[in-house]
Amino acid sequence: MANSKSTQPNSLATEGRNIASFLRKRHQTECGTFNADIENVTVFDPKKPLGVWTRLGFMAHQIAIGNTDKNTCGLRSVDRRRLAEAKWFFENRAEALAFNKASKKGFSNLSALQKAVNASKKQAEKAETTEGEQSDVGQTTEGTSSEAKSSKAKPQLSTPKEVVEAIKVTCNRSNISLSEVLELLMDEITSTAKETTKGSFEVIGKTIITDSKTGTDDVPF
Repeated sequence: MANSKSTQPNSLATEGRNIASFLRKRHQTECGTFNADIENVTVFDPKKPLGVWTRLGFMAHQIAIGNTDKNTCGLRSVDRRRLAEAKWFFENRAEALAFNKASKKGFSNLSALQKAVNASKKQAEKAETTEGEQSDVGQTTEGTSSEAKSSKAKPQLSTPKEVVEAIKVTCNRSNISLSEVLELLMDEITSTAKETTKGSFEVIGKTIITDSKTGTDDVPF
């Protein structure tokens, strides 16, 4: 009777919610730990363990280019898969960080992050191939048929989210750092915001406003 009672619908629902809540909290904790592990530091300090994957990746890169070896730098006991993942992260750090930041849920380990980035690249390459094939077919068609196929191959972007996704795909396709594109966009936004409206201009931190009626210049204090 005790076993059958513990499997009642209400009991199962309560237990399920408790498990889901626990897993969400643990995932958040693991993501926080992972973000600390991929911080950019100049040396790993065991007293303040930050950037462990960044520094391990740096050392794995040094091994790969022949500046040292696993025995000399004391990494003989580190699993080769961890070394390979850390090396990938170090050599693709900007792209990996941008991908991790853009993720809704975030990542809790390098394996999942690397897998997701590679999958995104493959998807972008597949989309590029498909677009190229559609473009070739469109070149053999005349009139409105060609225009319709071209429209389908290149759909119009109607939302900010679609624009962001298109930028991500383009960056992956062209091997351009997403973080650098974000910096350029921020610079463009800042530059646009600093443009003064017609009839006024900035002089030594203050705006002189020209009165169109009197022709005089007013300086607000």
